[in-house]
Amino acid sequence: MTTPPSPPLAFELLRLRDEVLDLEDFNESVVFNQFTLDDFRQDLANFITVNQQLLRDAPFGLYALVPAAQADKAQAAINSGVIYCLRQTSVASASEPKTAKTQETINPLSPFFLVYILTDGTVRYNFTARKQVLDIFRALCQGQTAPYAELCQLFDLETRHGQDMQAYSALLDKAVQAIVAQFGQKNAANLFSGRSGKLLDAAQAVQGQQDFELVTWLVIK
Repeated sequence: MTTPPSPPLAFELLRLRDEVLDLEDFNESVVFNQFTLDDFRQDLANFITVNQQLLRDAPFGLYALVPAAQADKAQAAINSGVIYCLRQTSVASASEPKTAKTQETINPLSPFFLVYILTDGTVRYNFTARKQVLDIFRALCQGQTAPYAELCQLFDLETRHGQDMQAYSALLDKAVQAIVAQFGQKNAANLFSGRSGKLLDAAQAVQGQQDFELVTWLVIK
């Protein structure tokens, strides 16, 4: 019996598990092992092993709701907002090794971008702080298998059962703007990275929402 091909979400999660961490954004005085993603890769590998079919059937755009109070005391900085996981669509078609390498110097998780934005529109962590975003995601969600019924009811009231997503669309717009700005700064910095430094072609750079698809998002209330 032939196994059907995995749809995009399962495939991209498998890729994300194997991505390499770039430490250039972090202070050199911090202990190295604080920034390894090995523990996240192991968690993801375990989840994939147990939930193969669930991931095969999962479409892009899924979301969940969690209370900020659910976080551990060590994660006191967690406030109401949204964590967006986006996938850059333009980079997926890049075939030149040099292009892929340049992309990775800007975003080691390429083509994925993680952003944590607060309800007031403040970007708490941009895509360069991927470890911090993943820490928060895990603190809020790990081990939680049942939905928070009261939060779901509140969300349905606020959004008229998904008919009015304007507030979350506005946050997504601001998150993408923050990504574009940070991406541009890091892209320009590549020119000063050595004699081989180069800018990405405009077609491979991020310029707006048209360059992304929404993989998943976590609403923190």
